[in-house]
Amino acid sequence: KKALLDVLEQTIGKYVRNLDAESLNVAVWSGKIALTNLELDVDAVNAELDRQAAEAPNLAVPLEVIKGKFESLQVDVPWASLTSRSVVLRAQGLHVHVRPHDRLATTDHLQASVATEEARAEKIRTAREQSIQLSEKYRQQSLAVRKLAAETEPTKQSFSSR
Repeated sequence: KKALLDVLEQTIGKYVRNLDAESLNVAVWSGKIALTNLELDVDAVNAELDRQAAEAPNLAVPLEVIKGKFESLQVDVPWASLTSRSVVLRAQGLHVHVRPHDRLATTDHLQASVATEEARAEKIRTAREQSIQLSEKYRQQSLAVRKLAAETEPTKQSFSSR
């Protein structure tokens, strides 16, 4: 149970508040795992919506989650054919309370968006500079090889003509 709780905590745990042994009903070998009465972590859900809005402002969800719960969450693990069949999650009784919220209107969001865009622009500038430096290095190497080839070519011809 403890190992399974650790895995669930790493996967869905950041969006659920009361994930514990009491909410877990396990029939591990049958592949049936059931969680009941789970409360959404609204702060984590809203933080994820803010993060996504910063990355793609045109797709920002204009809602704020204020409360939410799952009556049950079932995980079906096909142990016998894990490599060929999918693990299935079934959520039942999802109740979410939301209110209108303009994620793009907050100063923090705009600053995060600007910071994200500035970081992206800086990465592009750095990549361009590195590309130019590499190109110049290859150009210089090519010139050096051509010069060396030109210097050795007459010697080679005069030696063979003797």
